[in-house]
Amino acid sequence: MPNAFKENSGGIRFTTPIFSFGTTTPAVNSGFSFDLPLATVQNMGNTALSFTNNNSSNNRGFLNNVIGTTSANVNATASQSFAAQNSAIDSMRWSSGAMMIAIRDALWR
Repeated sequence: MPNAFKENSGGIRFTTPIFSFGTTTPAVNSGFSFDLPLATVQNMGNTALSFTNNNSSNNRGFLNNVIGTTSANVNATASQSFAAQNSAIDSMRWSSGAMMIAIRDALWR
């Protein structure tokens, strides 16, 4: 079976394998061949690269937006969490101080 794609100085030559149809003699052989000119091959390559580059840029923008939004949400949640912890620590300090005063006052009566 010949190589389906062959490069030449003028572009690419594509040839399908030869298929045989029927069992009677003579069999019908079918196949086709065509050349893609070099300009067409270059245009297809440039179009593919442009498509890839544009989608890559769009994907980078999308991911940067997702990462930025997620980062902001994580930072906001962390700030709320730290505020709640600090409030709890302050409450415990006040409670322990009040308890120490109550114990002292009870012992000195």
